[in-house]
Amino acid sequence: MRRGELNIDVPLALGAAVLFLRSVYEILSHAGAGYMDSLAGLIFFLLIGKWFQQRTYHHISFERDYKSYFPISARKKVGQTEQSVALDKLDAGDIIFVRNGELIPADAVILRGEAKIDYSFVTGEAEPVNIPSGERVFAGGRQMGGVIELSLSKKVSQSYLTQLWNEDAFNKKQESQASVLANKVSRYFTTAILLIGFMTLIYWLPRNTSIAINAFTAVLIVACPCAGALAVPFTLGNALRILGRFHFFLKNTNAIEALYRVHTVVVDKTGTITAGQKSAVQFVGSPLSATEKQLIAALSGQSNHPASKLIHSELSKDNLEEIAIDYDVTEFSETIGKGVEATIGNRKIKLGSRSFMDVLPTDPAIDGEGVYVQINNEVKGYFVLEHFLRPQAVETLQYLQSLGEVYLLSGDNDREAELLAPIFKDRANLHFRQSPKDKLQFIQDLQNQGKRYSCSAMVSMTLARCARRMRGLPLLKIRPISPRLRTPF
Repeated sequence: MRRGELNIDVPLALGAAVLFLRSVYEILSHAGAGYMDSLAGLIFFLLIGKWFQQRTYHHISFERDYKSYFPISARKKVGQTEQSVALDKLDAGDIIFVRNGELIPADAVILRGEAKIDYSFVTGEAEPVNIPSGERVFAGGRQMGGVIELSLSKKVSQSYLTQLWNEDAFNKKQESQASVLANKVSRYFTTAILLIGFMTLIYWLPRNTSIAINAFTAVLIVACPCAGALAVPFTLGNALRILGRFHFFLKNTNAIEALYRVHTVVVDKTGTITAGQKSAVQFVGSPLSATEKQLIAALSGQSNHPASKLIHSELSKDNLEEIAIDYDVTEFSETIGKGVEATIGNRKIKLGSRSFMDVLPTDPAIDGEGVYVQINNEVKGYFVLEHFLRPQAVETLQYLQSLGEVYLLSGDNDREAELLAPIFKDRANLHFRQSPKDKLQFIQDLQNQGKRYSCSAMVSMTLARCARRMRGLPLLKIRPISPRLRTPF
């Protein structure tokens, strides 16, 4: 009311105020026992509902503070190896590694590597900044080059970006669609209740003062939307809790409200219906020497791409965990949807798709689908990645297809099409060799067709950006059902 708006809280406040005043009048005038018990019960359940809602949002909301922008953990240097450490466990003086495309979690000093930092989230300037060793970098910057070694100067919670994030000017709450609709309806509802109440009071006042007061207060008390006020926090809070029990997390309550309208689901393959961390890696081609393995591991360790991670993890089994530290990787670049390349020592290394290579394989046997390796001007071979389905992936996809359409968008080749085709009703819904631009165009085509759709959160950064740009798209944050079981293809 202070802002001149009539929302659903106005009839609630009027009902509680009238109930209190009526009870005080009856008690003081000895006209009755009043309704203090009903008033106490009403306020108690309203407060319980609000507390339950706030508690649920606090535990589940993905937008509550700066941590929603940062990754869950960072790669900390321990001796000559690396360990994943939660951000809140990092202290000033710790040494961490940041790969291409990863965020800097705290203010730090560059110890080693070529820093090319994108500060667009902090400053709004998208042009990467080249920063030499020994200079400071700030939290929120994204590394756009190879691996850099940083010494933290502050804890994550004390960094510049965190302090900026916590400014009051940025603490704005967005109302959900249901709340906006309820407030719009409540304007007319509140106006109608007040008109009916005052018309009743005016009608009865000249005739019978007692009936006039009883009728006026009865209208305001009976019309108090208690059930509606309690229904929203309890329903949405309980829905988030139940979904969270099954490791199905939604970004916010807007996704719950929009979920029932979704009839098209778009998923990626690697890391979504397959377990990216559990895959078999095989090399096809000329035998690699120990030095060549080290070079490939050093390059693959620079990228955050799932295929690079798998190759780096496979080569690290040969006690090559310190590779990224021992080798100086320069001129690193990553072409989205194609591959990565860099200069290591005096050798030019490329890792990616066949079309990304500068030359064709000289060996006719090196002809297949996979991640190709080129050292200087010679294609050594390619890595074949065999993925494993997540547990219950088949049942989940079949259930989703019983409710609507399900599409698969993957940047990988169609080598696994025959294995995935039986899972999908229509083979035409399987789309392979999709670049980030192709994925974005596919989503735009769905939108142009008027389809209400949802994207898996792990589809790609492109679809994540697409989700933020397009109105009405609920982005689902999905956690694997169980990491312990694996079903091989």
